[in-house]
Amino acid sequence: MQKHASRINVLHSGVLFSRKAYDMKLFEYQAKDAFEAEGIPVPVRRLCQSADEVAKVTTSLGVPCVVKSQVLSGGRGKAGLVRVVHSVAEASSYSAELLSGP
Repeated sequence: MQKHASRINVLHSGVLFSRKAYDMKLFEYQAKDAFEAEGIPVPVRRLCQSADEVAKVTTSLGVPCVVKSQVLSGGRGKAGLVRVVHSVAEASSYSAELLSGP
């Protein structure tokens, strides 16, 4: 981890992170983009703006896959903002629900 952390200018020592890392406000996709830019392996992912786009991406990637809401807070899974979907229809329906707001 230290090898990769130093490449993106974030100090890491055991479980303690530097103040700089603590103060970062990044969406998950932004962090993964930064990792990927430095050659750190990340899972295949796509950022979508609509349920139709999610359906197209799910068709392309295949199922099962994970649909996640992008918010700047922890606990997305417990809040119901992350779901493993098993069909294109389920991915489209769930993403439409997420995009419709509270």
